[in-house]
Amino acid sequence: MSTAISKILYEFNLADKALALTMDNESAMLVCGRILTEEFEQDLNNLSFSHYRCSAHILNLAVKQEMEIIDQEILAVRKLMSKIKNSVLLCDDLRELCIMEKLKYLQPEIDIETRWNFTYYMLYKLQRMETALQMLAIKHKNVRDLMPDAHKSKSKKSGINQSPIRQFANF
Repeated sequence: MSTAISKILYEFNLADKALALTMDNESAMLVCGRILTEEFEQDLNNLSFSHYRCSAHILNLAVKQEMEIIDQEILAVRKLMSKIKNSVLLCDDLRELCIMEKLKYLQPEIDIETRWNFTYYMLYKLQRMETALQMLAIKHKNVRDLMPDAHKSKSKKSGINQSPIRQFANF
């Protein structure tokens, strides 16, 4: 890997202009960064070349690890939001209920499992429209059936375990 990166930098006359390299934290990439740093320090007397670990990647790994704790709740919310999002009737009813409750209507969206910020948006919308979603569940049996079971420590307003979801949504 370091050979390929070095070759490209030399090919485009960028080796002496490169100041740093930012990569994910996979062990092969860490070795690659160390090798490139040593090579540029030797060959180019570039003592300022550095290898940085990507902070976004570190944050993403930390959040994904924490999300595993609330995985079942996320799956339940994903099913619920998917049902609502894919139904014009449910979206319209949810919008009307939000108006009745003086809540801002937030278009339901489904998260993308590999992008934790989309999970955040999904949970945030659930939290902001919780009262309207509870009312929607009363009105529609198919929504009520998707509300998670009430066997854990749940919110008084809904069957969804809000404690870890609130922690994540307030992150």
